[in-house]
Amino acid sequence: MAFRVTGLVPELWFADTGEIRPASYRVQDGRTFVPLALEGSGSAFVVFRRAASAQAASVPELSWEPALTIDGSWEVTFPGIGTVPLATGSWAKAEVAALRHFSGTAVYRRTLDVPAALVAKGHLMLDLGDVREVARVRINGEEAGIAWKLPFRVDVTGRLRPGPNRIEVEVANLWVNHLIDAAKGGPDDAYRPDAPLRESGLIGPVRILAAR
Repeated sequence: MAFRVTGLVPELWFADTGEIRPASYRVQDGRTFVPLALEGSGSAFVVFRRAASAQAASVPELSWEPALTIDGSWEVTFPGIGTVPLATGSWAKAEVAALRHFSGTAVYRRTLDVPAALVAKGHLMLDLGDVREVARVRINGEEAGIAWKLPFRVDVTGRLRPGPNRIEVEVANLWVNHLIDAAKGGPDDAYRPDAPLRESGLIGPVRILAAR
């Protein structure tokens, strides 16, 4: 992107996380050019506020590599249904009809044993894979962030500790699956009883990513 600004250093401000990150740039023909690569559904403000000491700068892009896969079963609490062991995957494909038609907020809980070598890597991210529709994450009882768009990730740097960690993911879906279950086929129904169910829940895969 080209900006009609010179003499100032660009920064990237991310409204969803509050992060402020330096940006690469070059000055040419009275403009500042900033290469901008955003993840899906991503956005950022480009802010110029500090005097530049050079005509160009290169900031290495942060990249991630899978460090730990969180597979197996979670304890999932569904209001009005109870707590059941459940692996990641869509509620719409569950064997139990009450789960297929559940609409609301369910809470996934599990204990994760984290190797000390992983914590020592420094910058860590919890990647939830696919979520329908929004997730709130807590690590050892502390708020870690809300994931509401692709990629469904929250920064867990400094929150994970060596040894056992309590992971809690609160997932809310849309109201559609409940409306399909409640439909009687009448003219006032928002959905038909045989309408396809919406994918819901913590679909995954869930992983810990480490910065390269």
